[in-house]
Amino acid sequence: MQLTRSRACSLRTAGRSTPLPLACPARSLVPPAQRRLVPSSSSEPGSGQTFDFEARAEKAKKIMAELLDPDTFGTRGEAWVAGQLVLCALLAFPPAGLTSFIDTAAVILALGGAAVFSYAAYELGDNLTPLPAPREDAKLVTTGLYGYCRHPIYAGLLVFALGLSVASHSETRLAITAALFWVLNSKVEMEEEGLVAKHGRQYEVYREKTKKFFPYLY
Repeated sequence: MQLTRSRACSLRTAGRSTPLPLACPARSLVPPAQRRLVPSSSSEPGSGQTFDFEARAEKAKKIMAELLDPDTFGTRGEAWVAGQLVLCALLAFPPAGLTSFIDTAAVILALGGAAVFSYAAYELGDNLTPLPAPREDAKLVTTGLYGYCRHPIYAGLLVFALGLSVASHSETRLAITAALFWVLNSKVEMEEEGLVAKHGRQYEVYREKTKKFFPYLY
């Protein structure tokens, strides 16, 4: 039997009204045209105010207008942002053909690092020592590979380690390479203290104009 709206909330039994276990929500008194959907959980943290979609939309329009302003477009580093987005996209979806190219480049990098390491050690000659403290009769070498960076032996070792890590697809080797960089960078601090003490202003000038590991970078 179909119940009417008035009988949906109560039944009369033996002259008494018995409530039904049914929810009877009250009808909204606000006209549909004036209603606005506002989620109860969309308030801004700490503000205590309801999320205002219209205000956020206006802010978004203002930001887009600033980004697309023809008077300043291209002068605020947009090219760097584009490069960032492209690389992030490649990071998420790397092209299949890129892997073999990177593997080949990594092998070349490892071989190049080994060559730099060996030749830099050869250029030091009798000045070479595994200890950070310079030898008593050591001379300051600032030519050859040492004219491009102050510690080409360490630079070659790091480049070799990086190339080997990438070529072998080893995250473990990559983490060890990062640790090796930290060790060598810390060792250099002690080594250069001894070089300044031994060669004085001559080494200070050399250090000011020559990068530590990688020319033009670091």
